[in-house]
Amino acid sequence: MGGSVDDSLLRLRRFLRTGLEGSRYQAGGVGAAGAKFSSESAPTLHALVEGTMAAVVLQELLRLVDNTDENSPRQAACPEAIAPEVCDQGSRKSVYPDADTYEEVSEGTGWGRAHRRAVSRWYTATEGSGARQLAAQTTRVVRRHRWTHADLLRLAHVRPPQHRPGVAVVLRYLARGLPAAAKMVEEKEAEGGSVEEAWEALAYLQAVHEVRHTKDEQVAARLLEEHQLALEHVPSHLLRSKEVWLCLVRRLPLDELVAHVPRLSRGGLLARGPLVGALRERLRSASEQSPPRLGPLETYALKRSLEAGRPKHHHHHHHRSSSHQLDDVVAALHEHSFKAVSPTGKRYLVAVDVRGPMTHGRTRGLDGLTPAEVSALMLQALTPMGAVDVSLPLRWAREQKHLFDLVLVCTDNQTQSWSIHPAQALKEYRESCSLPDTRFIVCAMCSQGFSLAPPDELGMLDMAGCDSHTLQLIQDFAKGDF
Repeated sequence: MGGSVDDSLLRLRRFLRTGLEGSRYQAGGVGAAGAKFSSESAPTLHALVEGTMAAVVLQELLRLVDNTDENSPRQAACPEAIAPEVCDQGSRKSVYPDADTYEEVSEGTGWGRAHRRAVSRWYTATEGSGARQLAAQTTRVVRRHRWTHADLLRLAHVRPPQHRPGVAVVLRYLARGLPAAAKMVEEKEAEGGSVEEAWEALAYLQAVHEVRHTKDEQVAARLLEEHQLALEHVPSHLLRSKEVWLCLVRRLPLDELVAHVPRLSRGGLLARGPLVGALRERLRSASEQSPPRLGPLETYALKRSLEAGRPKHHHHHHHRSSSHQLDDVVAALHEHSFKAVSPTGKRYLVAVDVRGPMTHGRTRGLDGLTPAEVSALMLQALTPMGAVDVSLPLRWAREQKHLFDLVLVCTDNQTQSWSIHPAQALKEYRESCSLPDTRFIVCAMCSQGFSLAPPDELGMLDMAGCDSHTLQLIQDFAKGDF
C-alpha cells in the first residue's frame, strides 16, 4: 500500500466497513454471520480512541454517517459503541441503539454516563424531527434480541421532555401502552397546554395498533395510506394481501421493495392486476434515476426472482402481457444499474473458476444466483464498456505472442465494428506467430444472420445463435474436421 496511509487508519476503515479489523468480510454483514461486536474484535480501534488519534476516529465516523447508505455493512460493525454521540446523529433515521453492543462494551459493569446520555438523546432529541417521527421509528422495531424500548428507557433513565408533550406521549406509550398514552393526552389537554403534536402522535400510535390487530385488509390498506405506515407495521397475515402491497409498493425504499419481490412472486401476487402495474411503474421510475439506487447484482437477482416465482406456462394472455412488460422494465433497470458502479481508475486481473459447481451452487448472500452468474456480473461491472471490436482478440494475441489454435469471440449481435477486418487480423496473426492453421469463430448469440468470413477463408466460421449442437461444432471446427 506504499505506506501512504497509516496502518492503524487502514484497520479502522476496514473495521467500519466490514465489522472486522482482519482480512475477511462475511457476506450479509457481521450480524448475518452470527457474530457480535466486542472490544476484542477491534483492538486497533480502541487503541486509537484511547490514544492521541480519537479525533481521527470521530472524523471517520462522521464521514461514514454523512455519506454512507444506512444499509452499508458498516452498520453491523456497531461504531456507536465507540462514539455513541456521533452515531446518534446518523442513527436517528434508523433503529434504536443496540443494547447488546452497550452491554458488551461495558463488560457487565452497567451503562456508563455516555451510553445513557446517547440513548436518552436518541429518544428525546427533537432537532429536525417531531413526535410523529419518533413514533414511527420506535413502532417499526419494537424488540431487538432480548431488549424492548421499555428496557432501554429504564436502563438509560430517560426523562420525558417537559416542553414536548408529543414526545412525552410516545415515551408513555413505549413504557405503559396505548391506554396510558391516550390518558396522558387527555390530562395535558385538560391542563390547557398545547397538545396538537401529542394528538398527532397518538393518532399515529392508534393507527399502528389497529393495523396490527385487524384482519380486514381494506381497513389496513386505508390506515397505511392515511398515516404513511411502514412495512414493519404490517402483521404477517396481511402481507398476503394485494391491497396492502399496493400501498406499500409506492412508498417502500427501493432496495427494501426489491428485497421483497421474491416473496410477492412466490405468493402469486404478481400474477396480474394493479399490483403488477404499480410495481412496473415504480421500477420504471427507478430506471430513470441518476445515479442509480441499485447495483447490477441486485437488479439481476430481482430478474431471477421474478422468473423463479412465475408459472412455467402462461395460459392467460393478460398475464403473459403483464409479465413481458414487467420483464422489459426490469431489463432496463438492470442495464441502468451498471452506472452505479463508479470507475476506480485501477487495473484488474480477474480469474474465474469454470468448474461445473460454479453453475449450480448458490451464492451466499445472493441465494438465487449461481457463482457463475455472479462472476459474470462482476466482470461486466468492473470492465469499462466500449464498442465491440471482434478483431481485437487476434491483435492482442499477436502483440503478446500468445499461441492459440482457435480464437472464439462470443457476443450478442454486435459483429460489424472493427479497426481492421477480422480476416486480415487472422492473416496477420498466423504470419506473426507461424501458426498457419489457427482458426477463428464469431458466435453472435442473438443474431439472425451475419457475414464476416470471406468465402475463400475456410478457417473462419460465423455462428448466428446458439443451440445444443453449437459446442460440438466448435470442437470439430477446432480439430479441422470441416
